Amino acid sequence: MSYPTSNLEALMQRVESLERQNRRLKQLGLCLLVIGGAILWMGQTRGSRVPARTQEASKFILKDPKGRSRAELGINPEGAALVFYDAMGNTSLSVGIHEEGPGMVLLDSRERHVAALSSTATGPVLTLYDGKGAKRLNLSVTAQGPAVGLVGAGGEAKGAFGMTQNESCYLQLFGSHEHGGAQLFAAADRATLRFLDSSDKTRAAFGLLERQGTPGLTINDANATARILLMMMPEGPLLNTLDQNRNVTWHAP
Repeated sequence: MSYPTSNLEALMQRVESLERQNRRLKQLGLCLLVIGGAILWMGQTRGSRVPARTQEASKFILKDPKGRSRAELGINPEGAALVFYDAMGNTSLSVGIHEEGPGMVLLDSRERHVAALSSTATGPVLTLYDGKGAKRLNLSVTAQGPAVGLVGAGGEAKGAFGMTQNESCYLQLFGSHEHGGAQLFAAADRATLRFLDSSDKTRAAFGLLERQGTPGLTINDANATARILLMMMPEGPLLNTLDQNRNVTWHAP
């Protein structure tokens, strides 16, 4: 089948017209794509160029729907602090820079201390309080080593358990007014139990008293001078009594 020349020319014109239209649509599409990308890029650029708003103030207060202050961020003489309040307006929690350094304080409904965690110049300290707000226990890690301290109702030390710099462990039980009491000390080469008077002088000691691991018992006078010495020596038991100059006055065997 053959088309007339006029019809063939008309068909070719229509094809060329469609091709031109297709090229225009393609160019328009590319142009729209480029423009769309540019708009998106401009929007991102504008968004990134918008500076973050900076709010400057010395105090911020958060209030609940009833208008009660529930949290406050402000400046104190030592630094910044974030304080939380309960429904009655009492301080429940404080986090910030305190006198000894950064820390956190928990309080009860009467604003009495419950617990406090602080970072001091000597190391971190955790303090726990009783129902009356009195300090009763300290947990610390200092250059000397970790330690736990028991505190009496009047604030005086009653006991301590910890570790020394050479990793020897100790248990200290205090007598009246933080003096006297008993001390258990365990090192790598010896372990002793000592009893002290109110002047903190050792009046008796029992344990492995020498580096060789020799068990023994000493009883001292008021000047902490050994007056009775009982030792289990390798060759047998030894009992000595001594004068104030540590001269043997009697011995057995």
